[in-house]
Amino acid sequence: MRIKKYKKNTPLLVIWVDIHQNPVWMSDEEASKSDPVICASVGLFTDVDDGNLIMSQTATQGQRDKIEIPLGTIKSVEELIPLQRSGCVSTQLEHKGV
Repeated sequence: MRIKKYKKNTPLLVIWVDIHQNPVWMSDEEASKSDPVICASVGLFTDVDDGNLIMSQTATQGQRDKIEIPLGTIKSVEELIPLQRSGCVSTQLEHKGV
């Protein structure tokens, strides 16, 4: 999936596919019917490179943590917007356009 380059710290909701491991022995038929896990991650856009969308869940004064989601696993990306309440920006987010 091609990801646009967002403004740094833009809040995003990313839906992506992760592996699913089941340590229980099963038949080949059962194993072939296993579905991958669909994940939802929310974070602040940091960058996008040739292979990964890079986000953080916390950022302050030039420091942040790092989440890398492989581009090939991403199903969708939605920009989130902060809720405005009483002149303050809430820590809650909503889907853009909702």
